[in-house]
Amino acid sequence: MARFRNEIVVERGSKKRVIASTRVIVRDDKRRPEFLIAMFDDVTDRMSLSQELEDTKKFLELIVDNIPVSADRRTRQRRTIPSRPIARAETILNRRRRGCHPD
Repeated sequence: MARFRNEIVVERGSKKRVIASTRVIVRDDKRRPEFLIAMFDDVTDRMSLSQELEDTKKFLELIVDNIPVSADRRTRQRRTIPSRPIARAETILNRRRRGCHPD
């Protein structure tokens, strides 16, 4: 089966919607095209939510990057260990604050 996917922007009044189009060519046992299946899906809301999630993640990373180092604890060996809330934020975001951890 061959699949083809593309997205098109459709205007409905003053609103624009993004429509994903997927087409599948179904072939017979001799590999000749037998019929075409076409599916359309309105992905506007999904794309909007995905962008909102990405924006929120960037905002939270900015917050974590700018938490003062004084919120960290220092060990006797002079290593910096993030406080529990900072460590949890780093775990959730799957990243460490820039410039605050020796690697």
